[in-house]
Amino acid sequence: MKKSNHTGAIIIGGGVIGAASAYYLSKAGVPVVLVEKEDVASQTSGACNGYIWLGTKKAGFHLKLGKASLELMKVLMEEMGDEVEHDLSGEMLLIETEDDLEGMQEFVTKQREAGVDIRILTRYETKEMQPAVAEERIVGATYSPLGMQVNPIDLVLGYMRRATKMGADIRLRTCVIGIRVESGRAIGVETDQGDIYAPWVVNSGGIFAPEIGRMLGIEIPISPLRGQLLVTEPVPPLIRIPTIESKYLLLKRNPDLLKRTTRSGVTCGIWQSENGNIYLGSSKEFVGYNRGNTFEAMATSAQKAIHFYPQLSPFHIIRAYAGLRPYVEDGIPIVGPVNGIGGFLMAAGHGGDGIALSPITGKLISEFIVNGKTSIPMDELALSRFHS
Repeated sequence: MKKSNHTGAIIIGGGVIGAASAYYLSKAGVPVVLVEKEDVASQTSGACNGYIWLGTKKAGFHLKLGKASLELMKVLMEEMGDEVEHDLSGEMLLIETEDDLEGMQEFVTKQREAGVDIRILTRYETKEMQPAVAEERIVGATYSPLGMQVNPIDLVLGYMRRATKMGADIRLRTCVIGIRVESGRAIGVETDQGDIYAPWVVNSGGIFAPEIGRMLGIEIPISPLRGQLLVTEPVPPLIRIPTIESKYLLLKRNPDLLKRTTRSGVTCGIWQSENGNIYLGSSKEFVGYNRGNTFEAMATSAQKAIHFYPQLSPFHIIRAYAGLRPYVEDGIPIVGPVNGIGGFLMAAGHGGDGIALSPITGKLISEFIVNGKTSIPMDELALSRFHS
């Protein structure tokens, strides 16, 4: 059957945000064409850790978004069932020093005041919950049972399958080369496979969202931030709870630290998949669009993992890969309409929270297109916040 080049909404980008937007729009009855220049989850969404955590989000608007998204994700996991590998064991941040502990106590207090179920464990409680950790190298940890982790590629495919069943037209290896505008409103896109027309165009291009913006003369302050990961051979169960060291929060709030050395941007992140592979590393580096791995980051990730989990030492690394996160300086994604261009919506800039915030982002995009208003006000998500 010949595909129509007229639809209700065009989504640019086949990562988790584009897939979620296609899912929620299709669910609301809006005809959708999603265009992706490569393949499903071929960029950031296929090279990330899949954490859906509240315990790393600052109390306020970002946490509000996270809480709303987590509730939607729980529903999605019930709907998708065994299609999406996921872990409901919670989340843990290891605290290495007394100074770090003092800062984390303040952070946790604000989280609890905002309604998050989170607490600080002693080193002995941490050891009891996570037996593989070297208790002499920590003073404690934070723990929240709310944390969830999903296989990111499984999730993207889950969104895509359901959107397609509801009528969405997914066009892979189709590159957008221009935006059609008429009377100050986007009316469609030009692609290398022909033009597509719709009253709504959604820019969910992730690290490439600025390229889409420049087609309209719009500057979008998203930068690629590289993260490198290591994968071990399958081993017996060892890591009970996905873990990051608390220094991760310091890096989130002080991006200048990332510009010093590669080592300064590496923290210990660790989780174990259902088939036994252990994933190591959480690095952050501003290196443009370079997706290569470096010996320095890989070595630092391995050393940090062994520091906290000495039992990892004899295991073999079988794979290393890197992804680029769409980094925004204030840590808040850019979602919603763009001043001066009717019919053009942003849905990008989620940094390391794309998986976690994909449900609420897709829902907000759908609500705005269908109802003209959203369940959560999008003022704080607007692109205009950078231009005021």
